[in-house]
Amino acid sequence: MSTSVRKTSIIATVGPACSDPDQLTALVEAGVNLFRLNFSHGEHEHYRQIIADIRSISAERMHPVGILQDLQGPKVRIGRFADGPVTLKAGQQFIIRAERGLKGDEQRVSTGFDRLHEDVEAGQHI
Repeated sequence: MSTSVRKTSIIATVGPACSDPDQLTALVEAGVNLFRLNFSHGEHEHYRQIIADIRSISAERMHPVGILQDLQGPKVRIGRFADGPVTLKAGQQFIIRAERGLKGDEQRVSTGFDRLHEDVEAGQHI
């Protein structure tokens, strides 16, 4: 008797076009064995329903289906510059301040990431 081992995984990202139970079922029947959920978009309640649907389909089909939750990392954004973009020179000192509303220039710019000074050490590239 020969046993075959599946050496390939099929991963599908769940989006608006394939989030209803019929589409998820069709994807499982087509061979998907892992669904990726992008938590950068959408509400948790929406994903709660999708997770329940995937679990139900997996149980009905007696086919294990994994779920990968892609979680959003920190968003570090800088503020606007008073006169448009600036060009920095190598080695130039440039200050990033957690001061909302500060209009940037060639010496400084603001950021909405209030803990930046706690998360970055001297000498690190950002």
